[in-house]
Amino acid sequence: MEQTKKIKFFCLPGGGTSSIVFIKWGGLLSKHLRQCLIDIPGRGLRKKEQTLTDIESITEDLYRGWEKYMNDGRDEDYMLFGYCMGGIFLYELYKKIRREGKKLPMHIVLSAADVPDGDVYAEPFLENQATKYQFYDLLRSCFPEHTFPDTEMLTAFRHKFVDVLYAKYARDGRFTPVTVDELRAA
Repeated sequence: MEQTKKIKFFCLPGGGTSSIVFIKWGGLLSKHLRQCLIDIPGRGLRKKEQTLTDIESITEDLYRGWEKYMNDGRDEDYMLFGYCMGGIFLYELYKKIRREGKKLPMHIVLSAADVPDGDVYAEPFLENQATKYQFYDLLRSCFPEHTFPDTEMLTAFRHKFVDVLYAKYARDGRFTPVTVDELRAA
């Protein structure tokens, strides 16, 4: 009986989350897909690695990881799926794959991300005060009210965290993680 090759299904999560969130999909996906879970350094399965802070370095890292998967001798076709910020990173990966003249994916799905030719990201994300509400929503999904006994304190924490994050970016001109000490001082 001839064995059918599977299609590699690359999944990149958004924000600081781990690709582990996609493991639940395993039992729901077609048996013809092989999940290829990827994370960027400093996040998810690669949390202990040095965090990359610019899109060019992240794209290069993703490209090297993509090449390893593609050169493993299995499966010829592939698809890309990126959620939120992962969608933006995978779009950059897609552009690099195309520039390098490599085989393009069968499909690319960019979920919860601006359209590639849109202008949402024309201005750095943390310089756009309107994006604060997106962070509030993200924190609301990460820290839902029903899991905390004091919802007012939780709401205050979410607002304080985002305010400190944006203030640090305004001061330093680059993204740096918010520390517990900075939250206490705010």
